Amino acid sequence: MSGRRRSPAITTGATASTISRSSRGPSDFYIGPESLGEPIVNLDFFENLTRCAVLTPDYSACAELEGIAGVGLVDYPGVSVGTTFAHVTPQNYADIWGNQGRPGSFSNATVRGHVAVRFENRDSPAIVWEERPGVLAWVAVLPGQVDSLLSIAEGIRPMPGPSVIPHRVVGGNTPTNPSVVRYDADDNDGDGLVIVRIGDTECVGFGYVDGCGDGIAANTVVRPRGDTIDLVGATPPNVATVRFTFSDGGTVEAEPGPFANYRSHFYSVGYGPGIGVIPEVSASSGLIGSAPAARSSSNSMSRSAGNRHAASEPRHTPALS
Repeated sequence: MSGRRRSPAITTGATASTISRSSRGPSDFYIGPESLGEPIVNLDFFENLTRCAVLTPDYSACAELEGIAGVGLVDYPGVSVGTTFAHVTPQNYADIWGNQGRPGSFSNATVRGHVAVRFENRDSPAIVWEERPGVLAWVAVLPGQVDSLLSIAEGIRPMPGPSVIPHRVVGGNTPTNPSVVRYDADDNDGDGLVIVRIGDTECVGFGYVDGCGDGIAANTVVRPRGDTIDLVGATPPNVATVRFTFSDGGTVEAEPGPFANYRSHFYSVGYGPGIGVIPEVSASSGLIGSAPAARSSSNSMSRSAGNRHAASEPRHTPALS
């Protein structure tokens, strides 16, 4: 359970992406019943552990969030109430964050009319269910409070979330096809191309953005994953092809394309098997520059609750327009 204290609402105005508001806003979250007392709400999780998964049709705001897995957004003495923005089933979530393999560690239940799964989160009894499409709610308690677990879950209440978040957008998902890149909630990094805008600069990363620079190579990210390599990046709009030549003699080409209303074009391709293979990258539209090497990132993605690079991501960015 988190020990963070209450944070002020994120109201950075024109320095962040706006949230689309409706009868139930995409950033709305859940707190416990009044009987638990005053909640401690960790609103900074929205700033550090979320991305905009789907933009509105006019690209002006965020229609769907992803993130905040494995950490309680709301805390009470001995109780955590979580809201996780992800299209995963309650069983998937329990498999990831529960104590797999422990006899009797999972059981089915019903909460607020929804299918739920009871599990152990470390040594804390917990229960998780899908409260609304793409949003899981969960409750974890200390072992001595297990008898109140279901009543707490039944009594959760919705709360409005922040109206702005940092400009951190999943590349590829669209309002008409929102499932191109799906977040699996096994940590708080994304699972594909991520775009961050700083002033007029557009930066990219795979899962998270940990740096930005000028030129094609500085905006190319190479990420080993298993026995393959993921390659994502951004280019000027007049670049037709990005070509990777690997140290094992293999090659792969990517054709950057537009996304939303960004100036840059983007690509995401894979190469495998690629362990220990070092690529060089060049680009052409006729002949548009070249670069000696792409930016590389570690492939160690532990099942941790925190976004490992959240603090280094740019957080003050313009509103979508």
